[in-house]
Amino acid sequence: MKLTLKRTAISLALAGSFTLTGCNFIGDGDPVFVEPTDPVTQSITVEGEATKGALIGADVFACIAKTACSTADVNDIRGATGFVGETVTDTNGEYTLNITNTSAFGKVIVVRIIANSTSSMDCDVYDDAGNEDCSFALDGTELKTIAVAPVPAEGETSVALPDVDASALSTITVELMEADETLTESTTAAELSTKAKAASKGVATILGLKESDIGADVDFTKLKLGTAKQGNAKFVALSDAGKKLASVNAALGGLAASGENLGQKIKEVATTIKSAVQLPSAVNDAVVTIVKNVATVVKAQVTQSSTKTNTTAPTTKNPDTVTVDTVKNDAQDAREAIVEGGGNPGGTGGTGSTGGGNTGGSNT
Repeated sequence: MKLTLKRTAISLALAGSFTLTGCNFIGDGDPVFVEPTDPVTQSITVEGEATKGALIGADVFACIAKTACSTADVNDIRGATGFVGETVTDTNGEYTLNITNTSAFGKVIVVRIIANSTSSMDCDVYDDAGNEDCSFALDGTELKTIAVAPVPAEGETSVALPDVDASALSTITVELMEADETLTESTTAAELSTKAKAASKGVATILGLKESDIGADVDFTKLKLGTAKQGNAKFVALSDAGKKLASVNAALGGLAASGENLGQKIKEVATTIKSAVQLPSAVNDAVVTIVKNVATVVKAQVTQSSTKTNTTAPTTKNPDTVTVDTVKNDAQDAREAIVEGGGNPGGTGGTGSTGGGNTGGSNT
């Protein structure tokens, strides 16, 4: 009996030892080594396009929101905290970016698409005579958008995150969203959608766009527009509302005159709108000058674009109605839209000018 117990104990000990070292017994034979299973590498495949016409050969960077990466200078992005991937747009302005950094899974991602010295743009900007004119400088021009990265399920190797599209309109919208003090890297997809629609409504108000033209609850961070020119397959396939938004997006390219940098002009408009929304009561003549110029350029460009594409031009801000009071009112309306969407645009707000806000002011 003692001998049997001793043999049993020894057998159990050896079996346990082989199990710990990756060995198994097959019947009464010798132990067989079992290779350990490699961990599954998971990734998120982000897909989208950059449109101001199509931005070709531009650098695409993915950053976790509210990190140094999302605001870093282009030369510092790769080494910044929150950087999770990069790629380049193709000849159609489209991109595919793989994120394998698990710290990005389930987080809010800002996609920054930045033109370099060799990038080009499918031109949809016109001069006064109706000729295509993209003689501005493109290097450094940045388009941004935002989305929530999904979390791959256990055993799932790759998850798609499609339609993460950037445009001039999404860039201005994201500028407002990034200033939202309630936005964090952990904001949910549903919460982000609400914030994006609220910020988009604010941008539409400043630009004088009407729901009757572009629809209600539009999210400018999810616009797939195409270059606004006749014959462009993506543009032709758009709804009437989509074509009107595409023409407004294209019109913002007219902000830069020959030799001027388009990126600087778009950034100037985005930061001006953000500042006005943060503190409507501080709107002054300098802000009015910028907003009036935007209204003038956009109205002229959408008129040219509608003629070239045989489409109906959207209603946009009438530059003659742009004053300190109307911009204050519009900024206050935009601010209130963001607050109603659960956001906090920063600043101290204000009541605007006398009387209530007037969505978009007069656009006639």
